[in-house]
Amino acid sequence: MGLFSGMERVVSERTLNIRKLLLDPDRTAMINVNTTDGFFKKGPFASSHMMASIKNIVRANEYLLHCRRVFAVDYHSPKSLEFRTFPEHCTVDEQCQIIEELEKFTSSSDVVVKNCANAMFANGFLRWFAENVDTLDNFILVGAHTDIDIMQLALSLKSYFNERDRAAKIIVVTNACRTFSAESHNADDFQTFAAYNMLLNGISCVSI
Repeated sequence: MGLFSGMERVVSERTLNIRKLLLDPDRTAMINVNTTDGFFKKGPFASSHMMASIKNIVRANEYLLHCRRVFAVDYHSPKSLEFRTFPEHCTVDEQCQIIEELEKFTSSSDVVVKNCANAMFANGFLRWFAENVDTLDNFILVGAHTDIDIMQLALSLKSYFNERDRAAKIIVVTNACRTFSAESHNADDFQTFAAYNMLLNGISCVSI
């Protein structure tokens, strides 16, 4: 059995349907990460593979319609240090727009911008988190990219609560997340790796 096939088996066995979780909407937040045109429809990361997850991102937001909701999205300057590692993306307004399919959720949501992969270090997200953390027990993540932005935020949130011995749930809807494909970055393999790594760290993986 290969490395990724072993991980895939574990992920499959331990991924639950989100409907089996007993989530109080008043104590739950939905975090939409990079759900913008620049990740799903335009730019170097966009692809039909990325777009295929949009329907499940919408379903997850609809299922948790009455919880708190925040969009954490990239907005870079052309000189962003992140471009030493990743292709230039989300430097113009049209790429930073939240995808049309999710616009109906934005009127009752907070929208924060970030200049690095990990939203946990973005000023806007830190303000939102400080204002809400004491009244939230469940944090649900959807969006892109599973093995970078999603995983970094999920691990940071989990570490925050572990340090304080507080039993909050960090939940990733894995079929409402995607990552990109490139020559040295097979999307399916890195999706599996990310889910496996998050499970090992006590993060719940679910499907919708």
